[in-house]
Amino acid sequence: MSVNYSLQTPNLKKNDNEFELEFTSDRNVDRKSTFAEYYSALRADLKKNHNNSKLVVVVRAGVFAYLIIDSDVICFHDSQTPESTVNAISQGVPQECIKSIVIIVDYDDTELRRRSVETLHDAGYHNIETIDERCFDLSSSSFEFDCRIGKLVFINFLLEYKDSFVNYPLHVLKKCEDGWELIDTLPTPTIALSKYPSTRHVVIFKGATEAIHKEVKALFPNQELHLLGAYMFTAYEMQFVTYRAYHAYLEIAAVFPLCYVDLFVQFGDKSETISLNKRMIPFTFTKEVDIGDTSVVTVVKITETGNSLDAALSQLKLDPSPKTVLTFTSDNRLLIEASKTYTGDKEILAYVRLQSGKSSEVGQHASTALKTHPGFVFYDITRLLATDFDPDHPDPSWNFKTTRDVDGKVLVHGDDGITTHPIVLFGLVVNSTLLYIKEHIQSEVSELGIRLPVGSAISDDELKSVSDRIGVELKML
Repeated sequence: MSVNYSLQTPNLKKNDNEFELEFTSDRNVDRKSTFAEYYSALRADLKKNHNNSKLVVVVRAGVFAYLIIDSDVICFHDSQTPESTVNAISQGVPQECIKSIVIIVDYDDTELRRRSVETLHDAGYHNIETIDERCFDLSSSSFEFDCRIGKLVFINFLLEYKDSFVNYPLHVLKKCEDGWELIDTLPTPTIALSKYPSTRHVVIFKGATEAIHKEVKALFPNQELHLLGAYMFTAYEMQFVTYRAYHAYLEIAAVFPLCYVDLFVQFGDKSETISLNKRMIPFTFTKEVDIGDTSVVTVVKITETGNSLDAALSQLKLDPSPKTVLTFTSDNRLLIEASKTYTGDKEILAYVRLQSGKSSEVGQHASTALKTHPGFVFYDITRLLATDFDPDHPDPSWNFKTTRDVDGKVLVHGDDGITTHPIVLFGLVVNSTLLYIKEHIQSEVSELGIRLPVGSAISDDELKSVSDRIGVELKML
């Protein structure tokens, strides 16, 4: 059956003082069984017509995702979680076509932000930027006026005030050369003014009542009041994302995305606060801290309001990296790094032979069986684990076939009705190698480090499942 992906074109709809972006679709895919065919059709079209393009995927974390192609968008209908988003993207969009992935998330939902970034990273996507939805909303509010670089502005962009203005928060922006920087958010105007008394500009929505206008002028008698025009939050989204991804021209100066989290690090009777301000997630941060003989470090994540979001963000056990490491190569070898007491081979062949009713074979014996029983030998495991692998277009030299199951996972088919998953082949190779290492080493092997080629990935759940089966903790390196 042929399934066409739905090309959805955004329409701008004026609703009172706010613009909304509506999507009209040629076809809605609402049955789980059709998703594999849906994404297969999309993937084939992108490879044919956009193979040299660098497209942007936008993830509205926890809601949906879409792909920007010129002035059109293609929605992913089953992407309400980070895991389902990765599954949809990997099935529908060739990795070589993606320039970047932009995640838009509520500024106070740091856990969803973290999960989204980590899940995409684990799947082999690394050009990722997260955008604080607050920065996006502020950017969509047209409030350009004569303000010198370095000066501060108070802004509240609510459309309706149901209470006195003194009970609403104010954002503090600093004028930069090519946009605005969000430096703070205060719970009330009084607190904002006491913390930033030199601020000379206040911005609110022009549609607010006359009573609110008078109240603001009374609260800020020495500041100049500026009124926002009509909001264009959702309609502005594609323009803003395109600006971030391609450094394109933006009619309205943007409010730069940032991380507004501090880390409180405690070790023994000492502590240190590390500010992550002015950083755009995801980022790598290196900080050396002398912890002496302390074996456990507690790290607590603090929001801009000073509240701890997690009682303990993480307990960092200062254990060394695994002493035994298995490195999978793209040419079907498995390199072994172990302690000095290891006396075995430094590499084995990552081939697996499966036969009904018989134990599996791994290594040289499986590789040799390729000549006599090619339909029972499986290899190129790292390619089968690649995030951009398309089972509808496998390597023509393979002696086995590949498809997807109803959940979208890759299936591998050999002769005699033998069917398995790539993660099973991975587990068989790792377990066989572990048994071999134990026979040739004097020290105990309680954990294994795993390295895969760039573009290959194993989910945390699958890695844990393999760890539980072989009785040794596996750690991705």
